[in-house]
Amino acid sequence: MCIALDASGSVCSPNPLYPQSCSNCANACHNVPDKDTCCTNFGTTVTFSTQVVEALEGYPVDKDFSVVEFSSYAYAASPLQSPSLTKTYLSNNINYKGGSTNTAGAIEKCQDTFASSPPGRKNIMLLITDGVPSAPRGDPYGVALEEARKAKASGTLILPFFIENNVPSTASSFMCSLSSNLCDQTDDGKVFRKVRVSIVYHVKSSVHTKFHLAASV
Repeated sequence: MCIALDASGSVCSPNPLYPQSCSNCANACHNVPDKDTCCTNFGTTVTFSTQVVEALEGYPVDKDFSVVEFSSYAYAASPLQSPSLTKTYLSNNINYKGGSTNTAGAIEKCQDTFASSPPGRKNIMLLITDGVPSAPRGDPYGVALEEARKAKASGTLILPFFIENNVPSTASSFMCSLSSNLCDQTDDGKVFRKVRVSIVYHVKSSVHTKFHLAASV
């Protein structure tokens, strides 16, 4: 599994309707003592990512996790490695960046980490974000859709998950178009309630054991 973490400015902006870049965790965006975390919203995102790893850690199937951070640019912060090493990375090395939202870059970099995945494994991409892409310049929506198309064509399961609850319908519809047809669209914008079911289903395809994962932030 590749966990893509949105570290863009809107994640920590005091007013999400008028997002700031929050680069270098500006004072206006900072509301926690640790400036690497910058704000409660980003801290919750990292905590949720750790909980996903912990929930899958004890499940009896071979698994590795990679971490991609994205804002204006995306980069593979941590390659595919064991759950314990991934949890250590999430605890000690995640730094908030601020900037735009390069969803296409996140998908591309996540897909790159799967190059070292052993044959036969199911590649799952958990895309944790607070909104639609705003980078790169030109057509960020179109580029993201193309990267998602290529990833899905290779067999990768894409599961977008919104940090926020009140998501505009246009944003939820777009993110559903990136996903592997696993959205549960509702009027209140909580469109990714099937994340838990989807992850569990694809893990259970290898081992028949009852398993529950709480997918909420």
